[in-house]
Amino acid sequence: MEATHSRMPSKLGQAELEILQIVQEAQPVTVGDVARRVADDSGKARTTVATMVGRLLEKGFLTRKKIAGKFHYSARLSKAELHRGLVQRFVEGTLGGSLSPFSGLFG
Repeated sequence: MEATHSRMPSKLGQAELEILQIVQEAQPVTVGDVARRVADDSGKARTTVATMVGRLLEKGFLTRKKIAGKFHYSARLSKAELHRGLVQRFVEGTLGGSLSPFSGLFG
């Protein structure tokens, strides 16, 4: 199961990643909560945010629970799991899977 989690962030677009990070910071949150934060940061419309939250739910990055008549979303990955996956994505995509450009920097 660990391998699945570490590969999950590679399926994320940049905007989805930003929304996932917002959810992680304040979970559980409603789409409205996320939309207000995103609007402040980037000006995206609520409908765009709702679409991206829906995609994240479909991809398995979020869970949702109805509380007082509203859906509240939480992240499935911990911040550590997300960061591990992002670093792996960077190493695979940018460095060709090798950390050799960093050899000698640490240790």
